[in-house]
Amino acid sequence: MITFNPIQMPPLPSNEADRLKALERYHILDTLPEQAFDDLTKLAAYICDAPIALISLLDATRQWFKSKVGIDATQTPRREAALELEVLQALRETLGEGASACLAQLITVFLTETPALIQGMETAIVQGNATGLEESAHTLKSSSASLGAITFSEYCEKLERMGENEQLTTASEVVSRLKREYERVKVALRDIKFG
Repeated sequence: MITFNPIQMPPLPSNEADRLKALERYHILDTLPEQAFDDLTKLAAYICDAPIALISLLDATRQWFKSKVGIDATQTPRREAALELEVLQALRETLGEGASACLAQLITVFLTETPALIQGMETAIVQGNATGLEESAHTLKSSSASLGAITFSEYCEKLERMGENEQLTTASEVVSRLKREYERVKVALRDIKFG
């Protein structure tokens, strides 16, 4: 697994006001469901074999779902988006020339190696191996934060602390939440990679 130092949340991009104005001009926020969007969302869920798929729009305060599969919510606070796009943009800028190809490779490595690390956490918990839990969670914490998966990274940090403090009694519950969050992150990263 490629591990990065955690990234500080950067300020909003300089063109954020223009992006929000453009979003307003489309008059799509808070509109009724449309079959064409729902068909695309269902297709994405099927192709990616994902339990959750969304067409979401990010305004100043929330992530609103134009179409959704696998969840009941119609919106979440912006902070709860699967990916912080500002973090990905900062990573692109850091990578410089060839950023798209490099980012695609980083996403591939993350998506390929994460399931085994999550399985390693589950195994560590069953075996009472606090160090194993701590190490797997630590590995995922930084790489997920670097790709903008902040909520996922926060779950990893919590699991890392549980391993460090040898408090495994409720770790399985946190891993369950981590796995659900991974499904959201996986869909969002595939969209970035292939979109």
